[in-house]
Amino acid sequence: MKFILFPNTAFSDYFFPEENFVIEEDSAQLKIKAYAYETNKSNLTDILPKIEQVISRSTYKDHFISTSFIQGNPTVLNDESLTNDAISILKDLYGSNSVLRAYGQIPYFNDDFIYFQQKIPGVYFLLGGSNTEKGLIAMNHAPDFRVDEECIRTGVKAFSSLILERVNK
Repeated sequence: MKFILFPNTAFSDYFFPEENFVIEEDSAQLKIKAYAYETNKSNLTDILPKIEQVISRSTYKDHFISTSFIQGNPTVLNDESLTNDAISILKDLYGSNSVLRAYGQIPYFNDDFIYFQQKIPGVYFLLGGSNTEKGLIAMNHAPDFRVDEECIRTGVKAFSSLILERVNK
């Protein structure tokens, strides 16, 4: 049994624009809104100039007015002390090879858990459901989503162990 804990999150450095745009007409102007996800803060300053470059080479260049950026949800970051405690507890109970730390940002990851973490420190866990030996690849929000239900037992075991250890302190 392996538990994977994410001190921060799982994948690193990606940019992904959504395919669907929102088009609004306002004061005789056409506004196009699009959502993009970027995990590397230093890349944010380059996004708008790149979009403007693409537009300047298109047939719409004479009608282009401006671009702007609004930051959305903050990224979930686990409390370091609580994460280390959870890792230590799981390793003590299930062996040193039972926990795998993963780092980075999860694609499409905007979760309201961050707003709870702003009030109370917390640890966000991901429970994987894939089992390649059984040919099960659990890709969330995919039409052919399948999960190895054994992961539920693993999750209950891990979380109940953490709760019991915390209550017994």
